[in-house]
Amino acid sequence: MTTYESKPVAKWNTRDFIGYLHAKHKETYGIPYVTNNRGMEAKNLKLMIDEQRA
Repeated sequence: MTTYESKPVAKWNTRDFIGYLHAKHKETYGIPYVTNNRGMEAKNLKLMIDEQRA
């Protein structure tokens, strides 16, 4: 399985960004990353990715 760590940011997808958020949150705050709605989070990340690639 490919992770965000092995890809350039320009090739990241929503799973890569979510993986990054989990890792950075744990590193920064020492606690797990939690979201209230994974579907909405993925949708918003997808919209942001699409905007940047347009």
